[in-house]
Order: sequence, then C-alpha cells, then structure tokens
Amino acid sequence: MQLTPTFLGIFNLMRVAIVQKDLKHLRSGVSRLVRAQIELLVSMGAEAHIVSEKVNREVFENTGAKVHKTFRWPFKGVYRRRFFRSRVQQKLQRLKPDMVIGHGDIVEQTVCFMHNCVHLEHELTKDLPLPSDDEMGIMHSEVVSSKAFDVLVCNSELMKRDLVSRFSLEDKQVEVIYPSFDETGFQNEPEDIRKAVGISQKALVIGLITSGGFEKRNVRFFLDVSAQLDVTQDLHIVVAGNGSPENYRELIAKSKHPVSFLPSIDRVENYYSMLDVFVLPAHIEEFGMSALEAMYFSKPVVLHKQVGASEILEGDSREFILPELKESLMSEMLMRLLNDESLRKSVGALNHQTAKKYTSSEQAKKQKALFESLLVKEP
Repeated sequence: MQLTPTFLGIFNLMRVAIVQKDLKHLRSGVSRLVRAQIELLVSMGAEAHIVSEKVNREVFENTGAKVHKTFRWPFKGVYRRRFFRSRVQQKLQRLKPDMVIGHGDIVEQTVCFMHNCVHLEHELTKDLPLPSDDEMGIMHSEVVSSKAFDVLVCNSELMKRDLVSRFSLEDKQVEVIYPSFDETGFQNEPEDIRKAVGISQKALVIGLITSGGFEKRNVRFFLDVSAQLDVTQDLHIVVAGNGSPENYRELIAKSKHPVSFLPSIDRVENYYSMLDVFVLPAHIEEFGMSALEAMYFSKPVVLHKQVGASEILEGDSREFILPELKESLMSEMLMRLLNDESLRKSVGALNHQTAKKYTSSEQAKKQKALFESLLVKEP
C-alpha cells in the first residue's frame, strides 16, 4: 500500500490498541479481521498493540504487534466478560493509546466493530424475544446502547438497520464495511477431495459450508429441500462445519440422495472446489464469509435475504436470493442451477468478479480511509 510521507509521519506518532477477547486461532472471521487490521496499521506506521484473553502469540506477534494477554476469570457468565473489560481498562490506562479498536467486548473505544445481531438472531431462530438475562444480550446491549464510540462499524446493511432501530443510533454514527477475505490464503491449487470423502466425480454436489451453528444456518431447511430434489443426474448433499449430524438422522435416512456431514478443515478451499452450488438459507447471517469465499471460487450461491452477503450479489446472481424461507422457492432455484450447466458457469463467473471487490487488499482501503478520518485531524 502506497502512503504519502506526510501520512506515514502522522501515523508514526500513533499508538493503536485492538481489543478482542478470543484470538486463539485464525479459523474465525473475527480473528482473521483482527490480524488484517494489525497488518494494515503497522504498514501505515502505527505502533500496534493487541489486548486479548486467549491469543495465539506466534501468529499475532508475527504481524509486528505487541501482544498483551489478560488473566482469564475461570468461571463462565457475565462476570467473566466484565472481568475481561476491567483488565482491558487497566492495560489501556498504561498503554495510553491514541486510538482503540474494539470488537464487541468493551464499552469505550474509538471504533467499535460489531459482528453479531444477538437479539435479532434469537427472534428469527426462536420466534421469541431474547431473554433479559441472556449473557451475550446483556453485554451486546451495554456496548451499543452506551454509544461510547466515534464510529460503530457493521458488516452489512442488515446489521445496520437492526442496530440503528433497536438502539436509536444516529445514522452518522454507523458505517457499513463488508468483511473481506485474504485471497493470498487461496493461492494454492485446491485438492480434489471427492474421492477422499466418498463422492463420485460424476455427481452434482450442493453444499452448505459454515464454521458451525447449524440451527442458525438452517441446516434442517437445507436438508428438507435438497433431500427431495428430482434430478436425473447423481446428486450429493454436503454439510460441512463444526456440528453433529445426530439431529438430522431421520432426514438423512429419508433423503433421495447421499448426504455427507464433513468436519471443519483449515484448507476450506478444498470443500468449495468440489461444489457445483453453494447454499446458505440461514435464518440470519450478519454477513456470511463462506458465501463470499464460495463466490471467489466461481460458485453460484443461493442465499436467504437475511444473509448479509446477499447484498453484494450482482446482475443475474441476484435471482438466487430467497425472499423468504419457502421450500418451493428454494427447490425451484436449485433445480434451475442443477439442470443448466451453462447457467451455473455464467453465474459462478459473475460471482468471482464480484468477490474480487471484497478481497483484503480492497477492503483495507476502506478501513484505511476510516482510520485516517478519525486520526488525521486538521491543524
């Protein structure tokens, strides 16, 4: 990234602290985002610090940041989260940073990156309001309702609408920056793993790939629809992520097509590469990094409108946004794609071009502009 000497000079004076409670590995989108932010800030000349309760020191110290690990309260509950906040405040008082970037764990910060709509998620998955004693709901409400930030960054318009309405935020306080993915992590040629997981090379494969949270991602609805599709070609159904197939045994047994539940893996590109269609009919997905990654691998995607990533779809690909979770609608969309190879290829090619607009290098420009607007003041 090219920075002007003046800009670099200003940021050489800046000390920035990024706070995130759990950075133990890079499988989560939040951990990858924190690493990208650190790398960006270091490249801008800032002195970067990480404050975390669980952190992979080797991974994050390699970014050039200084890592500060807090003591972890041994018992679960709201107090553990508030205990972390208090330890963070002690660290920040000593560090005296010019800017604090939070990821939903602290109240006072310069920039607050939110990653979940915990109230909306419960309402859509349970059809009930979130209980007032819910641990995540309490902490989430304290962070957002305090408005003790200069800017709150949402990862989709879906999230922005909910938080602005629910917590009476001013529009000018909130900015949408879509998540990015590190394209350099996908430079190696994906392995052909169909044989390894028992899938025929001739079969069409539709899949739901996620980090976990099978209820939120609506795996049951996905299986209900896909298991009964009438296609002439062999069809194989894949669900990949941290979750158990036990709750779906009855559906698997009734399926017209083979169903495979696969574990999370580091080289997730191997899963994307074997798909013909990616599906994410989640009750709610604040963004949905797996959808963006599947798009990068030139896959057509079928997404519920409550998936934030549906907002970035372009052209003909928007025809595959589910306006509601209705089985007949998703079945129709899947059949269109499964029966038309040229359509799959054209929509997949379009999705690849769209995804390239949201690589880490492209999205870093937006975060850079945000940080610059907050730190670079008129004399």
